[in-house]
Amino acid sequence: MRVPFRCRVRQAIRHALAQLGEADTLRGHATVEAAVLKDAVRARHRGLKPNGDIARPAPGTDEREGILRAETEWLFLVAQAYAGSDVVRATTTETVKDKEAVPTP
Repeated sequence: MRVPFRCRVRQAIRHALAQLGEADTLRGHATVEAAVLKDAVRARHRGLKPNGDIARPAPGTDEREGILRAETEWLFLVAQAYAGSDVVRATTTETVKDKEAVPTP
């Protein structure tokens, strides 16, 4: 069985953000994206493969398309959350413990 990166991480981080009242904010969406990315990088370093989950676009993607300033601000929020969010750190560490995966050949 392969790891459904996005599903487990997305659920865990959304739950944590909902408790903080940040689930439906731009910063909250960026935090979800950061957690998914961080988890995927960790899994890859462990030799695990994703199960082919379709990556849904982050909310607001259509509104940012072709607008360099908006996309830059979005990426900045994702980078901030990736590097410094306690919620991202806690959620990705927690989901690592729950994973079932097949090592990469």
